[in-house]
Parts: sequence; structure tokens; C-alpha cells
Amino acid sequence: MRQRLPGKLVAVKNFERHPRITIQRMAIAGGIIGALFALGISLVFGIGMPATRLFLLASVFVGIGAAELLYVWRTRHLVEYTAPPEPPRPRKDLSGAEFVAQLQAATTGVVGPVVAACVVQSQLKRNSMTAETCSPADCKRLLDCTVEAIGLFATKDETRRLQLELEELYQSGFSSS
Repeated sequence: MRQRLPGKLVAVKNFERHPRITIQRMAIAGGIIGALFALGISLVFGIGMPATRLFLLASVFVGIGAAELLYVWRTRHLVEYTAPPEPPRPRKDLSGAEFVAQLQAATTGVVGPVVAACVVQSQLKRNSMTAETCSPADCKRLLDCTVEAIGLFATKDETRRLQLELEELYQSGFSSS
């Protein structure tokens, strides 16, 4: 590898490259971190290279204009999405353990797996039940108590949606009720 010194060109053997931080090796995702990174790089270039200041300023205004155009276009050209109807589920009587597992899975979507497991298990203990011996009436009581307890962790809308989902689960799981 050759190394340039002032006034001379000198050949250097066994020249080792210094490890550097290179921009192409940095993994930056989107979101707020990506925006902060882009802002920081822009500031570095704006401060370090005065010739880029006008370009950076112009690009900010062009970016704001493009964002505004996209926003206006998207609000005027709404795409309605309708989900395909769900096929009817076959009626099958659930066991108490299956119902408790599905109850816990449904609550996981609202409050997360740890809180869902804790709430369902605490409601089982509070009502002196076990998952294996739950009758349909016990499952209904467990459902109501669990929804009430989840209401402490979730919004009213989330709790109401969960209650409707769980009541549908209960109705489809126990054909005799």
C-alpha cells in the first residue's frame, strides 16, 4: 500500500488499516431513533460544511411539502378495507382447561402474557376453582371476574371488546348453555 507524505510518495510495507466507524456499517431503523440520527447527521454536515447549509434548508422545505402532499392525497383517496367474513366455527363443548387456556390467550392480546396469566390464575384461586374442574357455570363466573380485573389494566374500549370476544367464546364453547 502506498502512503502519501508532503512532497513524496513512499511505499510502506505491512501497512495496517485503522478500524474506523463507517456510515454504511451502522444499522439505524426508522421511528424516532432514525429521525434523531438523520437530524444529527444533518447538523454535523451543516456545521462542518457551510456549503451544504442552503441545500439542507431547501431539502427540509421540500420534505415538508412532500409530506403535506402525501397527507392530503391519502385523506382524499381513502381505501376501505373489509375483512372477509369468518367461516362459522363448529360447536364443540370445551373442557374447563381448554376454556381457561383460550381465556388466557384472549386476554394476552389486551394486557400481555404475564399480566394475563397472573389475572386468570388469581381469579381461579379467588373463586376456589381449578382449570381442570371448571363447569360451564364456573367458566362464566371466571369470565366475568377476569374481565372485571382486566378493566384495571386496560381502557374501557379494550375491556368492552375483550368482554364481547370472551362472551362469544363462551357461547361457542358451551352448546348446552
